[in-house]
Amino acid sequence: MSELMFARDLVALDLSRNRIRGGIPRQITKATGLMKLDLSHNRLCGRIPTGGKMRRFHSPSYLHNKCLCGTPLPRCHALREDSDGRQDEALSRNHLSGPIPRELGRINFDTVDLSRNLLTGDASFLFGTDKWAREIDLSSNELNFDMSELMFARDLVALDLSRNRIRGGIPRQITKATGLMKLDLSHNRLCGRIPTGGKMRRFHSPSYLHNKCLCGTPLPRCH
Repeated sequence: MSELMFARDLVALDLSRNRIRGGIPRQITKATGLMKLDLSHNRLCGRIPTGGKMRRFHSPSYLHNKCLCGTPLPRCHALREDSDGRQDEALSRNHLSGPIPRELGRINFDTVDLSRNLLTGDASFLFGTDKWAREIDLSSNELNFDMSELMFARDLVALDLSRNRIRGGIPRQITKATGLMKLDLSHNRLCGRIPTGGKMRRFHSPSYLHNKCLCGTPLPRCH
């Protein structure tokens, strides 16, 4: 797509669900009448151009491509493609603030690392039994959501939600994550009984310390 040229009077462009590769040419910003754009579900890569009418198009216009990046998607240095064609969302230590865009919940990342930022609000849409993510690190933010109803993929290997403002309880469904090797839920506002079963026996008290009222093995008994 990189070499395409667009007429100034172009109003609508829908190239979604093809196998188009390359980048989005900057010349598209010259299409000053552009009202509709959908480039999703292709093999595009590179920076999304800015300027012209491009600011009117939100994340769904670009989702499910190879490695598009830049506003309104994550910063360009952050997306990496692994050997299986899956993407990593790695935006740690970037001073990012505000809520996580809900559109990211529609993308199946292999790794999600948004740690050590200033992110707020809900992140529950990043979780689910149908998600690919094997490693999720949202630690050291200001996220505030109820953990009680989260669902976890069986293939989840590492989960770090420490140092946030996450509330509720630890859902028993986490015991279904049979590959879980790392867990850190410390320094939150969690309460209730720690589930037992599955791989939970491998995690010791540091995984749960400094919460509101968690109890049960490996912490003191629940009353």
